[in-house]
Order: sequence, then C-alpha cells, then structure tokens
Amino acid sequence: MNYLFNEDLIAERFLSGDFHEQIGFIFQKLNASGFKCWVSGGAVRDALLQRPCHDIDLTTDADDSQILQLFPQAILTGRQFGVYKIPFIAQSRNIIIDLTIFREEDQYVDGRRPVSVKKSEPKADALRRDFTINALFFDLKNKTLIDYVGGQEDLKKGVLKCVGDPVKRFQEDHLRILRLIRFQSQFNFSIEQATLSAADQSVELICKVSAERITDELSRIVKSFPEREYWQQDFVKKVFKTLGLDIGSLNLESIQSLSDKNSQLFFIIFYFELSSRNQNLTLFFHKSVRLTTDQNQFFIKLVEQMNLVSKRCPDPIDVFLLVEKERKKGLSHIEYIYQYLNLIKIYPDEHNEVLRQFLNNNNLAQPLVSVDDLRLLKIEDQYFSYWLERCRFFQLKNDITQRDQILHWLAREIKSE
Repeated sequence: MNYLFNEDLIAERFLSGDFHEQIGFIFQKLNASGFKCWVSGGAVRDALLQRPCHDIDLTTDADDSQILQLFPQAILTGRQFGVYKIPFIAQSRNIIIDLTIFREEDQYVDGRRPVSVKKSEPKADALRRDFTINALFFDLKNKTLIDYVGGQEDLKKGVLKCVGDPVKRFQEDHLRILRLIRFQSQFNFSIEQATLSAADQSVELICKVSAERITDELSRIVKSFPEREYWQQDFVKKVFKTLGLDIGSLNLESIQSLSDKNSQLFFIIFYFELSSRNQNLTLFFHKSVRLTTDQNQFFIKLVEQMNLVSKRCPDPIDVFLLVEKERKKGLSHIEYIYQYLNLIKIYPDEHNEVLRQFLNNNNLAQPLVSVDDLRLLKIEDQYFSYWLERCRFFQLKNDITQRDQILHWLAREIKSE
C-alpha cells in the first residue's frame, strides 16, 4: 500500500487534479468571505492512499443563507441534510461538486438517514461518520490534514474501524455493514475486532436496506476483483448468506477469467453463479436485485442462450452470425456469454475452439450476397434476413470465395423451398 503524507502534495492533488477549476472556484469564494473550505471524507482517504479521487466533497462552516448567497446556482435537493450541489458546465461533461456544512445528525429512524441535521463544529462532524478512514479533513487554505478520530493511523495500519460505538454506527445506517466489506475488498484492509463483532451481531439489518443500495455495493465489490481469500472469510460468507446468496457455489475460476474483459458481464455472471441457476433465478434478479436496463437485457440474453444450448448446441457459425449482428450494433455480449458457457462446460470445447478462431480472424471475407441480389431473385422483403443469414452460413461453412457459386446455390435452395 502506497501511503502519502506530504500536505503540499495532497493540496496539489486537489487543486491541480481533474476538478481543480471547480474546487478552486468554490474555495476562493468561501475563503474571500472568511469561511473554511475543507475537503472531507473519501477524497482525503484516497489522496493519502494515492488512489484516483473520482468524487471530491467540500465542507464549510458557512450557514444555509451564506451558501445560497455565494452560490445561487446551487441545487437544493439535499438541503435538508446540509448538502448543496454546485453545478459546473465543463467542455466534455457537466460536473457537480457537493458542498456540505459541518453538521451533527438527529436520530436515525429508518436505518438509512437521520431525521434532521444541524450546523455544528468540525469535530462533531467527524464523530458522526462511519469509519475513521472516512472521517478525515483537509484544510485547503492552510494545507493541513485534520484528524479528530485517528483515521490517519488506521490508514497506515490498513485497518477498518468504526468511529465511536460500532453497534450504534450500524444501527444508525444498516448500509454501513455492506460498506464495511466493500472497503475491505477495495483496499484489502483488515477489520478491527470490535467493529467486526458489532457488524456480525447486526448483520440481519442489511435485509432492510433497499435493493438498489445492495446492488450498488455488491457491484462495487465484485468490480474491485478481490482475491480468493476475501470470499473465504466467515463474515463475508455470512453477509452474502443473509442476502440469500450462497458463496459456496461461486465458480471463481470462471468469473475471474472474464473479469478483465467486461465488468458488466462480470457483475451479471457473479449473480448468476451465486444464485446457482435455481428455479427462483428470475425472481431473485427482478425482486432482490435492481439491475440497470442494460444489465437486465444482458441477463435475459444470458438465460436465453443458456436455455438454447441446453436444448440444442448451436453450430459455431450460428453463434458467429449472432456475434456479427451484435457487433454491427456496437455490442459484443454474445461472444462473452459463449465464452462463459464454455468455461462452465455447457458449450463444448471443440465448438468453442472453432468459434474462437472465427472471432480472432479479422480477415474474414465480407458477405458475398446482398439485398440487391435477393431482389433480383424475386425474394420478398420479409424474407431478406432469413436468406442473408443462410447465405452467410453457407459461405463460411464451405469457405466459398466466388459470388457466382453462392448465387447458384441460393437459386437452387429457393426453388426447392
């Protein structure tokens, strides 16, 4: 683990990184009015670990009216929780920076969010957070790391530890249990014993977390590609079992061999493996997991192809034609699906080898028959797709290189039908 503790370099990361113009703008406005502008939470943690900072949250001691006066463009959807989203129009995309007030929180009643928040001091803000490594601040003006909870030391040790009473932290926000094992997978940290014990005692609470939140956390876990040892931990197994997922059935070799090719595939295959392809598979996907539209379409296609192979193993050229269609649409799902089906011994090795050779051959001849040819043969429009596919199959199967040869075959086939 690369740990960085040079406050000038940390400041440089924030003020010269991807969002430096936006952060600099907010910092200058707050600083000129005499208010603090600190970077908070995960961005500070990631800077110390020399990881990319994808989201940078800023925190200030300005109050509601002062923030709105300085940033009238602020989006107010999180205002009741002291969060103000400052939008910027960049060249390639729109950027939103979260600016929050230093705050304390009221009671949590739904296991996710506090009833209300109130403006407070920086230390109180740190004490309300989940884990010590996420409770760090960085003062942009003075280029100083602010640590009220020992998060810096825990980062150095590679330890995940709750801020304050761990039982209370997990009862406040049940999602923190999943965040705990997600951070462990991403950083390969150990979990402090009191934190682990409290999470273990509270594990049933994750069943109250929304499916969208569960899906998001588990997606981040599988896309961090943790080592085999991670999946073998008793607590990790317990969390997944509580969610109704049996890690014991997970075919790590299969899914990890595909992990560097397509992260969406990896995510779907992960769930497919965990569900053991049982009769409740579709119910599990649609009720327990909230897939995106693309993921849902991918899952449906995976199930369709698996059912097809179980009934009749498609010829490699048939599969290649499917891939060819998808590639024209900018997709490549089918080739990954069949690679997976081969890995789990459903699509045979000999077929897969032929398919692999087809897919690896970038010099495959272009189709010899066109729509114009079909029109000349008086074929009706609604049959174009059928005959073009048959011609392409015949061409590849027999290694045809002459257009006249395939047109002769086509005329004979049309007459026979």
